[in-house]
Amino acid sequence: PGLAEVPFLTNESVFGLTELPGHLIVIGGGPIGVEMAQAFRRLGAAVTLLERGQILPKDEPEAAAIIRAALRREGIALHEGARIAAVRRAANGVEVALEGEEPLQGTHLLVAAGRKPNIAGLGLEEAGIAATPRGITVDARLRSTNRRVFAIGDVAGGPQFTHIAGYHAGIVIRNALFGLPAKVDYAALPWVTYADPELAHVGLTEAAAREAGHAVSILLQPLSGNDRAQAEHHPLSRPPGGAAHYRRQPGERARRRDPHRSGHARGRDQTQHRVEDRAASRLPGPGSPGVRRGPGPDPELVQFRSAGPG
Repeated sequence: PGLAEVPFLTNESVFGLTELPGHLIVIGGGPIGVEMAQAFRRLGAAVTLLERGQILPKDEPEAAAIIRAALRREGIALHEGARIAAVRRAANGVEVALEGEEPLQGTHLLVAAGRKPNIAGLGLEEAGIAATPRGITVDARLRSTNRRVFAIGDVAGGPQFTHIAGYHAGIVIRNALFGLPAKVDYAALPWVTYADPELAHVGLTEAAAREAGHAVSILLQPLSGNDRAQAEHHPLSRPPGGAAHYRRQPGERARRRDPHRSGHARGRDQTQHRVEDRAASRLPGPGSPGVRRGPGPDPELVQFRSAGPG
């Protein structure tokens, strides 16, 4: 409430600023909100980041935890689980009222809470094109309920990335011009959050894989094995005290293994449980991105995660 009466920035208009905000309040903890919050903090602005749930909710929780820690180390005031009651003008800019908390005042407001399709007034119903609040309803070939009309990009209700719009365009061209039954497939969809460290993601998350009915095993690798991290002397590539062994079976949380067990016992564990090397005192997460199928008659979905330079 009140947003229509308050001047605010978006990911497009924010680059038109000619002066540094004194205190930037960012609404939305997705990739854009996180990237802009860290960028303006490094430029010297005070920054408060508000997120209704957890930041980066579409990424792995362990990877998001690395970004969360980095934001807090840099002095960003992070409010997760925030409930915004109202937004209004203030003497120095804008005030955001939060449920159960003191109101926040800032000089500038950046809204990065997502987008809604702008389809009002297009006459979709008259054309026999079904739509929902998420956008135009399409099938796997991006055809609307009027088979002569296709929809691509954000309005098609899929992932909201620039490279997805380009991918959609290729699907539509193959269908409309060449008559090929091309279909969208997001199984290996990549995206990157350009924070520091960067967070790279390819394919299904663990939660999405389990929801799809896959048996899941998680392999976690330290960033110390990444050549670029070593060349750039990234702090996550230098784990103090060596490495410890971790494993995670389906449905279990990661836990530390005893690094002093015999080599024979550790080898048996590696065979049976796919033991992972982990940095002994680091947050869980960085590894090599990708998704592949495991061996055996009942293959498991094996997932690698990455957070850091790459």
